[in-house]
Amino acid sequence: MSSSRHTKTCLAHLPSPIASMQEKEVSFQDIEFFEFNVILGDNPACSAGAPVALGNKLKRRTVYNLDFYEDFVRPLSDRPPNKGKCILSVTERANLLLDNGFSIMEIANATMAVEQVQKERLETFRNVRRDDFGLMVDSLARWIFTSTKEPTIITGTDVSNMLSSKSKKKRSVSAKMA
Repeated sequence: MSSSRHTKTCLAHLPSPIASMQEKEVSFQDIEFFEFNVILGDNPACSAGAPVALGNKLKRRTVYNLDFYEDFVRPLSDRPPNKGKCILSVTERANLLLDNGFSIMEIANATMAVEQVQKERLETFRNVRRDDFGLMVDSLARWIFTSTKEPTIITGTDVSNMLSSKSKKKRSVSAKMA
């Protein structure tokens, strides 16, 4: 056992005096790092450039004693990275992939494929919003023509009331389904 700061104990839950004598112990002695190869990924949600992913080939396995790691290795490395530091730039992605044997053409094709999927997703999102607006206008028109027999001037308040009554109906239907 290396040091007390890495050891946690607790009494066993036994209904007898033996419980005070029996202790359970947890200790941490080693920390292992596994480094895998980098491959061309397929996730189009990457920030920019070609997507990268971990491959299944183990490149290196490193084992450190936990005390040694905390005293000597970790102070030399950066502290836990901030969120922005985890995002790879286009250049970093390309260099990682080139270093792992991918050609510029493969990287360019993957980048174009990602951009195409992102463009299609944005277009779908815009169409869904447009469809929702169209449904709302159709619904408003039906409401106007079914609620009045004669031509009527519709005010903004009328539209607002109609939309809020529709939204209340949707919420009550959702609540019933849940």
